[in-house]
Amino acid sequence: ILDVTRFNNIAKDPLDEWIYYLKNYKIEDGFNAKGLKSANEKLKYYALSESEQREYDRMVHYERIRMSEIETAIMDGEDKGLEKAALNMLKRGYSLDEISAVTNLTPAEIEELQIIS
Repeated sequence: ILDVTRFNNIAKDPLDEWIYYLKNYKIEDGFNAKGLKSANEKLKYYALSESEQREYDRMVHYERIRMSEIETAIMDGEDKGLEKAALNMLKRGYSLDEISAVTNLTPAEIEELQIIS
């Protein structure tokens, strides 16, 4: 059992940072103890009312969806850029192997692009 009341509030190492946190319920600048920030976030969450937790969970859910949409848009943009580059390289006479090496598209994918465009 730790008696945090006798701790002098001077954190010299990660264990001291945890003891400081348990005594004072705050994290000082420069504290880097593993898991400390995560524990603090969880305690903040559990201090919320039930309705506030539901609202927070809803916000996190929609933020994840938004980030997923952004990542998907970036990947789609990258794919379109590679396809455009492959078509431009084809027009300039590069071989399928050269285009494949630059774009990481397979020769079959490049041929399909050629047919589609």
